[in-house]
This record gives sequence, C-alpha cells and structure tokens, in this order.
Amino acid sequence: EKPLATVLLRHGSSAHGTRFGQPVLLAAQPFGAGRTVFMSFDSTWRWRPTGERCFERFWTQLVRYLTQPRREGTSKRGTIVVDQQTVHPGDYVKIEARVLDATFAPWHAAEIECRIETSAGHERSLKLSAIPGRAGWFTARLTVDWTGPAVLRIPLPGGDTSPTGEGREQALLKHLEAKGSDIEMRSLAMRAVPLQKLAQLTGGEYVSLAAAGGLPDRIQNATRVHPVRGSERALWDNAWLLALIATLLGVEWFVRRRNHLL
Repeated sequence: EKPLATVLLRHGSSAHGTRFGQPVLLAAQPFGAGRTVFMSFDSTWRWRPTGERCFERFWTQLVRYLTQPRREGTSKRGTIVVDQQTVHPGDYVKIEARVLDATFAPWHAAEIECRIETSAGHERSLKLSAIPGRAGWFTARLTVDWTGPAVLRIPLPGGDTSPTGEGREQALLKHLEAKGSDIEMRSLAMRAVPLQKLAQLTGGEYVSLAAAGGLPDRIQNATRVHPVRGSERALWDNAWLLALIATLLGVEWFVRRRNHLL
C-alpha cells in the first residue's frame, strides 16, 4: 500500500502472502482535493441474489464517500468521517478524522481537538484520540445534544510553508444536522412495561389488546345533570319577532320601489 493509503480489507489466506504482507483487497487514499478507492475483487455482484440491500448500500456509500470531498470542499490535508449522516438528539456518533501535517504526512499526536459549533451559537470542545495502527487517524464518540445544523471543526497542525500564505487551510470542516427526535417512529413495537408504568404514574390503567373489549365498562360515568327552571322557549319562536321581520322587509321593498330600484 501507498504511504497515505488506508487499508480497509486484506486477503485472509496465508497462502497468498507476499514480502509486502497480505494482499490488499480494499484501500482508500486522498488524491488532491478528492479521494480514490482501490478494489482488487469484482465479486460484489454475487451479493445481489441473497443481499440486494447490502449490494446497493455498499455501492451507494462508496460513491458518496468518493464524491463527498468535492461536494463539501474537504481539505487536502485530511477529512472528517461520521458513521451517521442523519442524527437525532440523544444519539451517539462515531467521529474519525484523518489529519496530515504541512508536508502531507500523517500527523502523530496522542490526541487532537475538535470544536462543535451549533447554529444557536453554542460551542464546545471534544478530544479525539489517536487510533493505534492507523497513522494520522483520530477518533471519538460524540453525544448529540442539539437540534439543527452544526459544524465540526478540527484545526490543522503546523503553519503555512508558502511564502505568500496563499492556499493555507486553517481547519477541517464537517457539517452535521440533528433533526427532531423520532424515537417513537424508529421503534414501532409495543412496549408494555413503559405503558404500565405511565398508566400507574398518571392514575390510569393499562389494558392489553386481548382485553380491549371490556374497555368501555372500565370508563367511569362522568354524566352531569344541570336543572333548568321553567320551560325553555327559543327567542326566535315569537309572533312579534315574525311581525318585526315582515315589517322591515316591507319597508325595504317600499323604499326600493319608490326609488326605482326594483
């Protein structure tokens, strides 16, 4: 593998070993402002008869991974990868960052700092620890405690090597948006224990689906009787009101007739 390559899969059989180690099956490497992926196998089509969903997910995620730097303007000196593109408050997100120094060599440090800036103006810091065996890679777990868009910012180490200072990249950026919580929609299975606890705390009663037929009998009678003195008679049901309406209509007809409006 190349010095900047990240090997994702190797051949597992010792019979195929060479002086370079086990053959590389899948590897990724930054190239310019983009990414490249090397695959030494072409048997993914075999997944389709038994795992159509896995086949589509593999190639869709691979294409997204390759196009993401151009789409987001990823730095030439590294990238930030998250394991979830859609997050919700309360989720745990795994963050991995590849950081290169000014000479484009993997940055060696015990940890690096990542700043999370939300649209509400809140900012906090998160430490990413170095991943053993993967030079230049750092990782951490982030707890999503905001709603809306946010920016993950990792300052790049080292200064600018150019005399003019042009093209210097200050930090790695990753945009992440936390949508409203949808825990009820993500888990549609009935959970009897929380329902029983909720009914107990609110003074109600939990009824299973099998016993739902007797639910009307469990509802307490809340009928109220309000006594009314005398007989009720609607206001419009009066002779004088009918005469008043007829008189007003007659006056209107007379005025229109007199002024040649009919």
